[in-house]
Amino acid sequence: MITVNGFEYSWEEGMTAESMLAMLKEEGKFNYLLTPFMMLIVNNGFVPASEYPQKAILDGDRIKLSLEVTGG
Repeated sequence: MITVNGFEYSWEEGMTAESMLAMLKEEGKFNYLLTPFMMLIVNNGFVPASEYPQKAILDGDRIKLSLEVTGG
């Protein structure tokens, strides 16, 4: 199991950040967050979008999706 924003989801062998986000999008989960302005945090570490295809998601990982907030 993985936890995404406090909700538990099934984990699959070989899951990457990219495939996890595709699964969430397909299920209609967190669509308001799945934008170019989304930040992905895995176990308290920021994951840049360029690393999504190779970033392994492991059983037990705690994931947070949030919108990037910038000041001006």
